[in-house]
Amino acid sequence: MLADRLLAVSLHFLGDQNGARRHIDQVNASLDLLVEKLKIFPLDLRISTHYFRARILWLQGLFDQSLRLVEDNVEEGRANGHALTFCSVLGQSACPITFLAGDFDAAERYGDVLFKHAERHAIRLWRLWAGCFKGMIMAKRGDIEPGLALLRSEIDRAGDARFLPRFLLPLGELAACLGEASEIEKGLTAVDETFGALRSQAGTVVRPGAAAH
Repeated sequence: MLADRLLAVSLHFLGDQNGARRHIDQVNASLDLLVEKLKIFPLDLRISTHYFRARILWLQGLFDQSLRLVEDNVEEGRANGHALTFCSVLGQSACPITFLAGDFDAAERYGDVLFKHAERHAIRLWRLWAGCFKGMIMAKRGDIEPGLALLRSEIDRAGDARFLPRFLLPLGELAACLGEASEIEKGLTAVDETFGALRSQAGTVVRPGAAAH
C-alpha cells in the first residue's frame, strides 16, 4: 500500500497522471481494510491519499469529482486534529485546486485558514507557502505590484526549500506575474533557475520525510 502511494505521487509529479491514478486508486480501494490509522512519514495515509487523488483527478479533467473530494478532504483533515496533515490538505489540494478552478473566493478562504493554522503551529514552510499563495491571489485579482512583491518576498525567504514540489505553483505564478509586470527578463530567469534546480535534484536522493514539513 505504501509503495503504491509513493509511486502514485512520483508519477503525478512526473506528469503521468494515468499511471498515478492506477496506483492511487489501488491505495484508495484498500483504505477501508486498515485496522489502525497508518501514517506515511508524519502524515495520515488515508487523508494524504485523498488529497493526492484530488490533484490527479483535476489534472485528468475530472473537475467536479476533484472539487467534491477537496471539500470532503478539508473536513476530514480538520477532524483529524493533526496539524501538519491539515496543512498538507489545504496546501496540497484545497488551495491549488480552487485557484486553478478560478474560484478565488474559495482559494482565498482556504489560504487564510492555512496561513493562520501554520502560524499557530509554527510550521514554517507551510506558513511561507501560504504567504506566497496570498500574493498569488492578490495578483490574480488585479493587484499585480503588491501581489508580486509579497510572492517574491516569501519565495526568497523559503531559500532552497522553494524548489520543493509544493512550491512549483508559486514559482510558476512568480514568472507569470513578472511577465505581467513587464519584467520579462526576470520572469524568464525565474523559469530557467527553477528548471536548473529541478534538473540538479533529479539524481539526488532526498531523505523521505524532508519534503513533508
